[in-house]
Amino acid sequence: MDKEKVVEQIDNNVNQIHLLIDQKIVIWKEHVVFSGLWWFGVILSVIPWIIWFW
Repeated sequence: MDKEKVVEQIDNNVNQIHLLIDQKIVIWKEHVVFSGLWWFGVILSVIPWIIWFW
């Protein structure tokens, strides 16, 4: 393989990785953040600190 093809394949892989990361962010925004389990995790993360400080 010549260097140009290798560079082209690497660029293609990087572009695919960026697309997958963007899709993962969209899924996270639509289905995870501010869901019931997300709020439960926030509460479990904050309440012990409040109790400890009190």
